Amino acid sequence: MPLTVDGPQFAYALHPLPPNRVGLRRWRWELWLGAHMVAAGWRLTQEHAERALCTAASRRGHAQLGLHPLRPERAWQTSGLAFGAEVLLDCGAFECTLVPRLPGAAGWQPAMAV
Repeated sequence: MPLTVDGPQFAYALHPLPPNRVGLRRWRWELWLGAHMVAAGWRLTQEHAERALCTAASRRGHAQLGLHPLRPERAWQTSGLAFGAEVLLDCGAFECTLVPRLPGAAGWQPAMAV
């Protein structure tokens, strides 16, 4: 059942990257607004990548509403962020929805190890 929220709706991608030359495994996260990537990065653990994704969504949502975020890192998930799940994100001044970005969507391409 799709979540309905008056706030912004973003798409997200979260996936593991292949090990680098040193053998470290990393997680890639991407935040999308329509066909445009608005934020991306990588972290060493899935938990940290999820937190970075939520922080980026909070920052972008505040900017869209013309607000200055006081503590964007405190954006709170009301449900678990898992692959393929829609997530309602409480950002304090507003709520936004994160929906999974599926392969084949505009601008989608497989992750490349950098």
